[in-house]
Amino acid sequence: MKKASDILLLIAGIVSIMAAIFYLVLMIVFFVLGSVDTSTIAQYIREGKINSSINGTAEEQAEVIKILFVVLAVVFLFLTAFTVVNAVISFVGKARGTKGLYIANIVFGILSSVVLNLVGGILGVVAVSQDNGPTQVTQA
Repeated sequence: MKKASDILLLIAGIVSIMAAIFYLVLMIVFFVLGSVDTSTIAQYIREGKINSSINGTAEEQAEVIKILFVVLAVVFLFLTAFTVVNAVISFVGKARGTKGLYIANIVFGILSSVVLNLVGGILGVVAVSQDNGPTQVTQA
């Protein structure tokens, strides 16, 4: 199980790096789209170049669209940060193989949406627990 965990954590680290780059690009795109002037977006709405199901005037719709882009950029900022940390933790967890790092892989696998860390962390915790053997409980 330790070998399977190590392989999954290695693949998860590589996937995390690729996901971090992808999230970073999306964050930049949405920040750029959110920085567009509201009057430009409103003009495109009036001309029919942008269709919106948001109620209100063209300026109100443009403001909501701009806020939505900025919110999405912030979401991708957090995903980028979690995924970068996830990549580091997956490589360190593979190298050291401690129970704490396997648990960190489980947590950051969920936070960064890289499921391979979750599976690799679970297998690592099981492998470490099996290596330590069962604990004996004595009755007094």
